[in-house]
Amino acid sequence: MMKTKSQMPDFKLLDLSYMKQISRNDFAYERAVIKVFIQTIPENLKELNNALQLKSYIDLHRIFHHMKSSLSVMGLDKKLNRFFEEDQLGKIDIQQLKEDIDFINAVCTKAVEEAKQYLKVIG
Repeated sequence: MMKTKSQMPDFKLLDLSYMKQISRNDFAYERAVIKVFIQTIPENLKELNNALQLKSYIDLHRIFHHMKSSLSVMGLDKKLNRFFEEDQLGKIDIQQLKEDIDFINAVCTKAVEEAKQYLKVIG
């Protein structure tokens, strides 16, 4: 059962306006998109951390590219876009890259929690 607007979580990170626009109030679609986000982002973060440890810039490019669409649909692109500028990836020193990936991990982990809250609300 759909809850009223006043019962919706107050998101600090997610901006679901784009997803809602493309879903046209199709809550089954929204549930499917959110479930994919909840499942794939933690996997992407693990891959990102592994690629960083291996200093595999090719894998970092691939993972960043894969994450972009999921993050965009959930409205995180505005917060994280600067980290996903692939042409800059190889130009950043490893310490800066580690700090950036730590920030991406923190934001995405919190965003997954917000997505889980929204999933509970829409049933």
